[in-house]
Amino acid sequence: KCFIITGSNLKFLIAWFNSNLFKKLAQFWFTMLMGETYELSKIYVENIPIPKISKPQQLPFEILVDCILFAKENNMKIEADTFESVIDGMVYDLYFEEDMRKANCYITDRISEVVKPFKEDDTDEFKIEYIKKLHTFCRNDKNVFRGLIHRRNVKVVKIINGEKK
Repeated sequence: KCFIITGSNLKFLIAWFNSNLFKKLAQFWFTMLMGETYELSKIYVENIPIPKISKPQQLPFEILVDCILFAKENNMKIEADTFESVIDGMVYDLYFEEDMRKANCYITDRISEVVKPFKEDDTDEFKIEYIKKLHTFCRNDKNVFRGLIHRRNVKVVKIINGEKK
């Protein structure tokens, strides 16, 4: 079986499909196969509640996907892992904005303020330095760091992760 996803929001979809929230929800939506993979039946894929957000709202996700891909190609696992965690937080923000804001764990606005897309003429050295600086920012900014660490205590996130209240 093969599915092809097309459109102008592919990087946003890459971020969403690789998020922790999607991985947890996939356990309920899809049939598990051998090797702990899932059968993505067309009927279920078409009905996935992916948020419809504007192109400007998608941009931070797209930038982070580019950073993750570049980081992984350049053996920057720690940085890639941090950016994946940031995307997880931003996906929670999309679905549970009120809960995340109430818990002071909403990070999307702060991330949107600081991420900048790579330019076509950016060198690999520039990109490596940018990724290191962005990683340091995510670890040191009190708002982002709080969202990354304390979101696991937010009731809805606990439920998604299968924890008791």
